[in-house]
Amino acid sequence: MVFASIEIRNESIKYTVLLINKMGTVYEDEDQMSAILHAVGEYFEVKKKMDAIKAFTLSHPIVTLFSIVLVAMCSIPIVCFFTFIFGSICLAVTGFVLIEGTVLTIATVFFGISLLIVGFCAVGISGIIVAGFYVFDCSCSLIQKVSDRNMGEDNKLEPRTLKAEELRKIK
Repeated sequence: MVFASIEIRNESIKYTVLLINKMGTVYEDEDQMSAILHAVGEYFEVKKKMDAIKAFTLSHPIVTLFSIVLVAMCSIPIVCFFTFIFGSICLAVTGFVLIEGTVLTIATVFFGISLLIVGFCAVGISGIIVAGFYVFDCSCSLIQKVSDRNMGEDNKLEPRTLKAEELRKIK
């Protein structure tokens, strides 16, 4: 347990609030905050001042009404300003999300189109190379068949065996 103390001194009064277990539950945190607020309220004598304000408002209702209207009228520009700020932030975030989403969508479409073009070019070039190789192979076999047909059986070159008499002449 971690103990910490907040001391508020008012001439002869000393207030100490023990903050127990900083990582406590929500209820413990609420108890700690209420204890701190209670100590601060007692230090500044908030209850006495509120009672004095209540007594003044009951005895002077016209001044109270004027004060309430004055505060309300003075707070309207502040409320409008903060509403404008909050609205601007919301619209900016929404606009950013929409614009960023649109940009990403357009970029994805362009990327997909470029991949399709590159893919079709690669398939086309590969097809041309394969077709060229196939045509070359077919041409070679066709030329071989034509040359075999034109030479005929009697024009074929066969390995010749030398007879014994021819061998003696050579030696």
